[in-house]
Parts: sequence; C-alpha cells; structure tokens
Amino acid sequence: MKKIITKRALIALVFAFTTISSHATGLGVGAWLGYGISTDNANRFRCLATTNAGGSCAQGGFAFGGDLWLLELDKSLLLGLGSAYFPVLSGTSPATRRSSEQTMKTGYIPLLALLRFNMSTLPIFVGGMAGYSIESSSMTQGSKSVDVQTSGGGAFSLGGFAGYQYKLTSLISIEAGAKMYLIFDIATIAQFVPFIGATFTI
Repeated sequence: MKKIITKRALIALVFAFTTISSHATGLGVGAWLGYGISTDNANRFRCLATTNAGGSCAQGGFAFGGDLWLLELDKSLLLGLGSAYFPVLSGTSPATRRSSEQTMKTGYIPLLALLRFNMSTLPIFVGGMAGYSIESSSMTQGSKSVDVQTSGGGAFSLGGFAGYQYKLTSLISIEAGAKMYLIFDIATIAQFVPFIGATFTI
C-alpha cells in the first residue's frame, strides 16, 4: 500500500511540474557522469559475506544521469526533474559441486524532483531532491541468466547536491560537484557520487 501511494504521489508531482512548465519558458537540460561510492552498512555486510565465502564483491561503480530544469522561481532558484542510474553492489560467488558460479548486480534508478539554488556572488550551487528510486537487479549462473525482480522493487528517496559551475558561453556551462542519495528500502541505501557534467540553457 505504501509503495502504491508513493508511486501515485510521484506521478502527480510529474504532472504538476509539466503543467507549470507549459506556462513558462524552458530553462535548461543537463547531463552528468560520476562514480558512486556506497557508504551504507547493509551493502558492506553483504560484500563481507560474499568475500568470506570465497567470492568477490565490489560496492558502487560508474553512475550517470540527467536533469531537466523547468521553472525559475527567481534568478537563483530553479525547480526541475532528474533521473540517474548508479550501481550499489556487484558480486560473484564461487562455484561448488552443487552449483556453478553466480554473479549478481544491483543498482537503482532514482526519479526525483529537484530544487536548486545558484549563489549570486559565487559560481556555486546547492540543492535538494526527493522522489522514488526503482531497484534494478540482474543475476547470472554460469553462462545462464536467472530471472530476478528488475523493476518492481524500490523505495522513497531523498538527497542533496552541491557543486561549482563554470560558464563556457551564455548557454553552456560545465559543472563539477557531488550528490548524495538516501534510499529508504528495507535497509537504508546511501550512495555518494562525485560527478562532472554540462548544462545547456534553452
């Protein structure tokens, strides 16, 4: 029931942003690439269990995403929508007499509302985000794929970001900074993502 309410709230939020933006000039679109670092204990303990059993395990990995800026509340405050993908865990369990080697990968796809504040005196920005993150998982056993839940799981998410903006032209800027995601699943997932990206202002 909780997940259904969260999904309906997210759909309503997207609809509201779309309705508002239809009466305003589009502001910009951005894309970024980064490297996610898992900082939560849940995945750390899962990795330890895998490695103690003789397997291999890694947390985090390359992440990417995009932002759509829809509404300017004033010259420094922006509202928008964003999405991303980041892996949180990838591990391989060793083969045994009864089973072949298994490889498991788990990541999340957050769908978020964004609020960004651009400082007027410095080329620095800070912001927050809230929405829903969809779990994306895959598993292989030997050379054979195993069906796992790939899009049904997920949870309410919050986050924040900060960075530095360098304007190449009046329309294009290069940005570097860091994002922090908190996904409130069965166990809270925490992901820290340093990133570099670009924004094109419409």
